[in-house]
Amino acid sequence: MNMPTDFYLDRLPAHPRPKPLESLNSYMKRLAQVNGIHHIQTFSHLTRLREPKRLLALHIPPSFGQLGKVTGCTEDDLLALTTHFLASKFGREQTPERFLARSVVKYLRWCPDCLAQDGYYSLIWNFLHIPGCPKHGISFLGSGCKVRDGG
Repeated sequence: MNMPTDFYLDRLPAHPRPKPLESLNSYMKRLAQVNGIHHIQTFSHLTRLREPKRLLALHIPPSFGQLGKVTGCTEDDLLALTTHFLASKFGREQTPERFLARSVVKYLRWCPDCLAQDGYYSLIWNFLHIPGCPKHGISFLGSGCKVRDGG
């Protein structure tokens, strides 16, 4: 019997697609939740991520491990969950953290209506120059919890 190269057990049982403008942090949390994963070590083992906490940052991690394989996402799909394309547009792929340092918030903030309706954290909520939700016309709420540096 011939085994396919993309064996079905290589993927997480539930592997929803990333949402438009979703952050990588949000996508990983949704993946863990729908698969009943409660510990970062378990998630790290299943995705072969060496530094899973680095994926919680806004910028491109050093490696996606097997995240693409276990979700069926391409590298471009995963890069779209970071600031990669913005940094790339301005030719700053090598130093995106420095390039965006004065443009991104240092704490979590969100649109409560978007979270209630869509159920994910948007990348645009991280940018200082966007004071509120363009979809709902309300100010973002903020937690005051510092966003992880690095990445």
